[in-house]
Amino acid sequence: MFEDGICEVEPGLYSKSIKFADINYQIAQREEQVEIFSRYCEFLNYFEPSINLQITIQNRHIDNDDFRSQMLLPVGLGKDNLDHCRREYNAMLSEKALQGQNSIVREKFLTIGIHANTYEAAVPTLARIETDIISNFKQLGCDIKLLSGMERLEFLHSMFNPGDPFLFSYDYLLASSLTTKDYIAPDSFDFTKKNYYEFGDNYGQSLFLKDLPPDLTDKLITELSDIPCNMTITLHINSVEQDQAFSLVRKKISFMEQQKIDEQKKAIKAGYDVEMIPYELKYSLVEAEELLDDLQNKNQRMFKVTVLVHTSARTLDVLNENVYQLMAVARKNNCKLGYLDFLQEDAMNAALPLGKNNVDIKRTLTTASTGVLIPFTTQELFQENGLYYGLNALSRNLIMFDRKTLKNPNGFILGTPGSGKSFSAKREIVNVLLGTQDEVLIIDPEREYAPLAKGFGGEVIHISAGSNAHINPMDITMDYADNDSPLQLKSEFILSLCELLAGGMGGLTAAQKTVADRACKMTYQPYFADPEKNPVPTLLDFYR
Repeated sequence: MFEDGICEVEPGLYSKSIKFADINYQIAQREEQVEIFSRYCEFLNYFEPSINLQITIQNRHIDNDDFRSQMLLPVGLGKDNLDHCRREYNAMLSEKALQGQNSIVREKFLTIGIHANTYEAAVPTLARIETDIISNFKQLGCDIKLLSGMERLEFLHSMFNPGDPFLFSYDYLLASSLTTKDYIAPDSFDFTKKNYYEFGDNYGQSLFLKDLPPDLTDKLITELSDIPCNMTITLHINSVEQDQAFSLVRKKISFMEQQKIDEQKKAIKAGYDVEMIPYELKYSLVEAEELLDDLQNKNQRMFKVTVLVHTSARTLDVLNENVYQLMAVARKNNCKLGYLDFLQEDAMNAALPLGKNNVDIKRTLTTASTGVLIPFTTQELFQENGLYYGLNALSRNLIMFDRKTLKNPNGFILGTPGSGKSFSAKREIVNVLLGTQDEVLIIDPEREYAPLAKGFGGEVIHISAGSNAHINPMDITMDYADNDSPLQLKSEFILSLCELLAGGMGGLTAAQKTVADRACKMTYQPYFADPEKNPVPTLLDFYR
């Protein structure tokens, strides 16, 4: 594994991995889903037969203590006497967290493998493919990240050594005869069992997608990845040359038509209707003709696809439970997962995001059929120490986000009457007061937020014609303007105020502006001379 992220899988085969973020596909409107699906199919059509395309979806457990430290508000640190509110808030968050799969981290990778004579020859080819992939993903609205060698090794290490820290530096290689593979491998492998294997202190098992129904929905990959267990779903996709695909389909059609003729001859000899040929043959012939039409007239390509599901666990019982859940989801979607008896080692290697398929069990699918195995589900928003904004509509996971990390952190709350605008604003205020050191200022003509302010120990100031509190337009501080003259800025403000109050239709004359400007400077002169002895002036001082 080179430092730039290129891996020499075997002599002559080089690969690169890209991590891509999820997009909101499953919860999008029907028209948006069709648009995303069409773009994804165009993306699949881009890949030439010489490129090995591998899509990897990995679910892995994270430590519950780490997750709680990221999610819960710290208690006992502040001096605002609000810790009782933080405890109640944390209890609510803990209850909400149980509704989703918040302890599962889902990561998605795309790996491309190419054949080249040397590492130097592979670099420009992989760079060109990367650029095209980035362009295609941008059209899908998907964020991507190119993985370095260290990041790829860390991912592989997490598959083989769950829970163990990743301690590696490329400097280690200079002082030893070891390879990068030595640093990620577990203590041992045991492949003596029929359909599962042991690695280190863990058990692993790989399954493959055996049977597909005639009409498969786009929810299969989503529902498989929703199972809360350590799991890796791998799709190996290789396109077939168009001429070769036509030749293959025509050859199959010719073979089946010859079979049909043979069956009709038998029917004539036996004295029954020539149309009474085996249903399986008739059905297969219709399917083959539809496939030929798709390839010729509907911009479809032929792909060889292998779908593998790898799961691991600490005990054999948990592993069997994981496999049972995977089988149940497949049955629900009219599919069947098969055991890879005595092929577990090959399947384990094929599940690694290295761009090489070691399992020679492939399904022939068109572009649309391959596109149905779409890897997009719903976008998760979980930032460490973010504020709580509710639950994801599809996955039921917490939405934790710090909007101050955005380029534009401002926001509006829009909605119909009764939809919860005020509640959303109050929840945002509570989030800020309990989870940050920021101040909250509320301008509230309807006095709706006064009880909230009092409950959190805030100050309520009433501004009205008969109230004791007043706003002083002349109020100023020494840091009123960052690098500008505070007096000059205040003078401009007072001039605009006078123009509104007394200027009339034509505004102030030049002479009146001069008088007002000079009066403003004279008004502030005592305050700037000695701010401690002289109070901030008011409009009455300015008038005098």
